[in-house]
Amino acid sequence: MVSLSVYFEGSFWVGVLEIVRDGGLRATRFVLGSEPTDAELYEFLMRHGTALLERAREEHRREVLRRKRAERRRGR
Repeated sequence: MVSLSVYFEGSFWVGVLEIVRDGGLRATRFVLGSEPTDAELYEFLMRHGTALLERAREEHRREVLRRKRAERRRGR
């Protein structure tokens, strides 16, 4: 399942794309700037959706590697 949340943070509107799959959660955050209309949000997702999904997957991979390194360091 994929979901998108848009909220106001400080001075900017921010989006968070979440992917729930195989019992895991992957997410990526991106800054939208001014408040997007529904049409602008749709266009943004059509243009950048695939890249955002890949970024969420990549951030998950980096976190897994970071945890493995930390476990190895603790084992020394």
